[in-house]
This record gives sequence, C-alpha cells and structure tokens, in this order.
Amino acid sequence: MGIGDAWNFSMTGENVTLGVLDVGVDITHPYLLDNIAQQLSWNYDSNTSDVSPGYQRSYGEFLQLQDHGTNVCGLLSANSNESAPCAKGVAFKSKLAIIKVAHLDVKVGILADDDNIAGGLAHRTDTISVYVNAFTYRNTFRNLNFATEVVLEQGTRIGRQGKGSMFVFPSAKIGGGLENKIHTIVVSGVNPNGSVPASVASNAAVLTSALAYSFSLMSAGMSTTAGIYSDRKCTDKFGGTSASTAFLSGILALVLQANPGLSWRDVMHIIVQSSEHESLKSESSNFTPNAAGKYFHAMFGFGLINAEKAVSLARTWTPVGNMFAVTGTHLSQRSCRPLVDYVTSHPCWLLKYIVTNQLVRYNTSEQHSNDTFRRVSSKICNDMSCSFGFEIKCAHYCSCASTVEQVQVSITCHTSNPKTTSVYITSPSGTKSILVQEGQISTKDIVTDVLMRSVNFWGENATGLWIINISITDGTIFNANVSSIIISGTNAIASGDMPCEELHKSMTASPPGQATVSEDLMDSNAKTPKPREKSALEATIAVLFLVCILIGSIIFFYLNADHAPVIP
Repeated sequence: MGIGDAWNFSMTGENVTLGVLDVGVDITHPYLLDNIAQQLSWNYDSNTSDVSPGYQRSYGEFLQLQDHGTNVCGLLSANSNESAPCAKGVAFKSKLAIIKVAHLDVKVGILADDDNIAGGLAHRTDTISVYVNAFTYRNTFRNLNFATEVVLEQGTRIGRQGKGSMFVFPSAKIGGGLENKIHTIVVSGVNPNGSVPASVASNAAVLTSALAYSFSLMSAGMSTTAGIYSDRKCTDKFGGTSASTAFLSGILALVLQANPGLSWRDVMHIIVQSSEHESLKSESSNFTPNAAGKYFHAMFGFGLINAEKAVSLARTWTPVGNMFAVTGTHLSQRSCRPLVDYVTSHPCWLLKYIVTNQLVRYNTSEQHSNDTFRRVSSKICNDMSCSFGFEIKCAHYCSCASTVEQVQVSITCHTSNPKTTSVYITSPSGTKSILVQEGQISTKDIVTDVLMRSVNFWGENATGLWIINISITDGTIFNANVSSIIISGTNAIASGDMPCEELHKSMTASPPGQATVSEDLMDSNAKTPKPREKSALEATIAVLFLVCILIGSIIFFYLNADHAPVIP
C-alpha cells in the first residue's frame, strides 16, 4: 500500500485528528496514550467522558468484540518503536478523538442506536478531519435515518472549517444506508495475495480497497494494540474490513498532512487516482475500464490504495470544480402491467419524469441554482425484467454537469423469487455497473424505494441515456420501479459565472409504436390525459378563454358608456 514510501515524505499524520466511532478504547494503552485526545473524546452511549470499553471479562466470548476499538486505533496511530511487538500505526503522530457510540449487550452482542451514531458523526466537526467507522448495520436495504443523513451532509458542508469532513465506512451487506450516501467513503478488503476475502461481496459503492489481514501483499499476518490480555499489549487476531477501514483512514491522515487545504471531494478524487489494480495478481484481470479509462472491480472499487501515490498527488493537487446534482424523479408511480394495444412492442407504459440540475457546492460556499435539462424517460417491463431509461441532455445555452462522480437510484423491487433478482445501471457510454447480484436479496428483505449508489462511472460523461435494469432469472416481477436517479459530478461553469435559472420543460407525447421511446405515453388509468384527450381538453379551454375575453369586453364598454337613468 506504499505506506513506508509515504513516510519517506515525512508524512506521519501530524496535526490531523481522527475521530474513532466504536465500542470504546483502552486509552491507557502504552502505545496509544500519547496520541489520545481526551479533551475531544466523548461517550454518546452514556453521555459521559468515560470512553473505555468496560471489559466484561466474565463473558469471554465477547472480549474480542469489546477490544475492537483498541485494535482499530493501533492500526491508525500506535506510536510503538521498532522493538515493540505491535506494529507502528499508519499515521503514528495523528491524534485520536475516541467517540463511544456502542455498548455490549450480553444477549445479542454490540449495540448502537441511530441517535448515538448521528451524535458521534457530528462530534467536533471543527477539529476532527476523518471519522473512522469500522462498523456496519446488520439490516440490508435500509435507507438512512433522517438525523444521520443530515449529519453526513452537514459534515461535508461545514466540517474542517468548510472544507468538509471525511466519513470512512467498510463495505457492508448490499443496500446499507451508510454506504449509499454520496458523503461517505466506502472501503473494501483485500487478502495478502490480492484475492477477494470470503467476507467481501459485490458493492458498487466501494471507492477503493485496503489490505484486510496483512501489512503487505507479499506477507500474511499483522499485529495491533489490544487491551484484553494481562500478559501482552498486542494481538495478531484482528482483521477484515475493519482493518481496511483503519488503514485507509490512516492514509487519509497522511494525505491531509501533505495538503490541509483539500476539500472532501478533492480527497475522493485523489483516492480514485491513487488506487491501483495491477498488483492484485489474479484479480487484476477482473477489473473493467469505464469510458473514462478508470478500472473498477465489483468488490474492490478502483483497486488497492497506494499511500505514496496519494500523498504525491495531494502535494500538488488542483481543486476540483463545482459540484452539480442532476436529479430525475417521476411524477406518478404504478406497478407494471402490459398495455393491451401495444403488448408486442411496448409491454408496459412509459412514465413521465422531471429532471433538474442543481449546483450543490462551489469550493467552500454553498450555492443553489438550477440548470435546464431536457429529459426523455421510459419504463418498459415484462414478467421477468423492467428497464428504466433517463436520457439527460444539456440545454445548449447552459453550462451543466460534464463528468460523473457518483450515481444514485431509488429502487423498488418485489418479486416471487428475490434470490434470483439482479439490478444494474448502464451509462450513456455503455459502462455496466452491478448494484445487486443474484443472491444478495433474501426473502426477508423489503426493497421499497431503497437508495443505491455506484461510483463505477467516475469521470464519464453525464449526459445521454441512463438505463436501470431490474430482472430475475426465475419467477415473476410483481412490482418494480425506479423513483429517482441522481447524478453527482463536476460541471463546466467557470468560477464567477452565473448559473442558469431553474426551468422545467415538459415533453409532448410521442406516437405509439416507435422503435425508440422518446416521449411520455400514458395508459387509461394514468392521471395525465392521452394525446386525444389532451386535444379535446385544450380545445375546450381555448373556447372558454375566448368567451371570457368577449364577456370582459362587453363589461368594459358598458362601464365606460354614458348611461341614462332607468324610469319605471
């Protein structure tokens, strides 16, 4: 991962503070003590300053779980010397703010509620640069609760004095709310030989990867700090994507030391550019280039992070441009069924969408404006597949999103056989990103308007036809829908230019039976009238309009005439 090479640049994480959200940390550990920022630490679980794990030694089966935070901190910032049994942390001069958000329940294990997590992620955003979250939700296909969603968004707006905080999470079960927000950085794990760990699954939200069970691709095993043993202060029994989360977070501390002025989006761009796939041996052939020439992997994102390359990029980095969010949402939602008249060529009706383009951020100041996008959207379904198309075209007189960073879609999928369901997005450039593989939806999952994210299109052109496909290989689709698509990325507006005014353009209906769907076609159950019904309605309105003008003219002349008195 190039950590030693990054140290050769004298990068140690100095003057960077990392917030560790976990079950608590042994802050008296000799290899952590000097780097613990006690004045910045807090226990949101008990609302006290006690951030110790509270080891319950009578429940030995849970001790390893209670030591999790101490293990993470060792990989982050252990300041051990070369003779110590614990390895030196990646950012061994960084400061650690311990944020306890969870506790041990001997009946079920480690528990943390949403309020604790939201509070922890909002803790001291003025000082903490990177929030290290080596945990995941157990529930799949769960949208994020409102409080945490707001905290993440606000953190990227006001954290680090307006440059934006970084929130690092491990790759989790598909459909988790934390990993599908554009404000989070998702990291996956890599085995020592470059292969995929058994615990890692396909996830299009993964931006990069870090080693999960070793310090090097060439050797297995690693050691870190531990607080549960009476006879030693280190352990070699820690690993997984929790370790990957710690490694990446430590590398980000080195990056921020190299260039403290980087924004959160600058950092994400640096991660993409400093991730490599060539060294991952057998898995390197499973990387696919997107249309921007960036290689991505279903589990590893853009590859294994290279700390030396990331630091080198940071030192001479030019800030990225404005960020736009292009949002497409449909006006009405209906389950899919065939149209009787056009069952052969159009097995389902098309839905009407509105697409707007919003300037989310320019540097550190927040601006809001809307650009004009012309939209062509469609929905075509049969029993085993539904395809949703959004064609986005820039208005010729407006600057707008030019390159993609992240794509989010809200999907609904109810089928007779969830385990055979798959979901993927195809970009206008033809790149295919898998959101859900077969086997990732269980019979217990409820997939209703769940937000999913892909970073696989990074750097591609944002305009053109985006297609989301929901399909099953065995069974029937009862209901499928894509309620929105959000494309976030940079734009072409130069600094100081005025963004375009908000405009919403409706499209007229196209004749039925076209080979290429380009307009809205509604069935008899839709609220929007058919073309013939529109014509009749428009004619009626026109007649009423003329009658109103005539009556108004008569009243005007009457009021202005010289009226004689009426004699009975």
